[in-house]
Amino acid sequence: MGRAGSDDGDLQRTAAAAMRVAGILSARGWAEGSAGNITVRLAAAPPADRLPVVATQSLAEHVPGIGGAVFLSSATGTRMGDIAEGRGLCIVRVSGDGNSLEIRAAEGEPGLAPTSEFPSHLRIHELLAMTGRPERAVVHTHPTELIALTHVLRENGGADMSRVLWSMHPEVKVFLPEGIGLVPYTLPGSFALARGTVEALRDRRLALWEMHGAVAVGVGPAAAFDLLDVANKAARLYLLCRAAGVTPRGLDDAALTDLARAFGKRDDP
Repeated sequence: MGRAGSDDGDLQRTAAAAMRVAGILSARGWAEGSAGNITVRLAAAPPADRLPVVATQSLAEHVPGIGGAVFLSSATGTRMGDIAEGRGLCIVRVSGDGNSLEIRAAEGEPGLAPTSEFPSHLRIHELLAMTGRPERAVVHTHPTELIALTHVLRENGGADMSRVLWSMHPEVKVFLPEGIGLVPYTLPGSFALARGTVEALRDRRLALWEMHGAVAVGVGPAAAFDLLDVANKAARLYLLCRAAGVTPRGLDDAALTDLARAFGKRDDP
């Protein structure tokens, strides 16, 4: 990102938050190689929006609902460990008509292309913006136990996946009362994956990509990470029980209903 936004508090705070989360993802082993990506829709017209355009990319599927929006994005091929150290973030603006991307950089700096999963991120951001939701950050990563759980329970569907995770620890019901979406395996980086993810997140904040990873949305990168962290802890508990030869009974419906009432959350997915 370099000099791009040194006078912009919102941009600097957002970059710092993305760097902290990237460091955690790397330390957890959830971002092997260049896996995982983070995008944040920035406040209107930050100074970064006025940087020179160093490259453009056309979009196979247009996103007019976020035309003109400016994003902080992890760059393609970038390790989360690099981002944690302040390298590998880029500024991207969607054209006004939503047909293309403008990659921006300060004079003399190379323009970095956004993550290969940007099509999915854009569709998610368009959903969030057009429905007036408060979330501006999208985090995709490879939580080990959640991915394993999609293999173990792949025939059970999203509602059952939610029920399993809810039942393993009270925090899951408190943090994710709406449940977890499940997207059947789809080619990474494709618009088909983007469309499936948008449907999974229409009334949710966390979706599992079968045999691939997970994506969460939050008001900032840390809030999105919290959802991934809570869900993965529940998946790990389930798998530990299964490894010990026990199929856990977990919290029953009465306990889950009590949790929903106590914390003011709805008790249906």
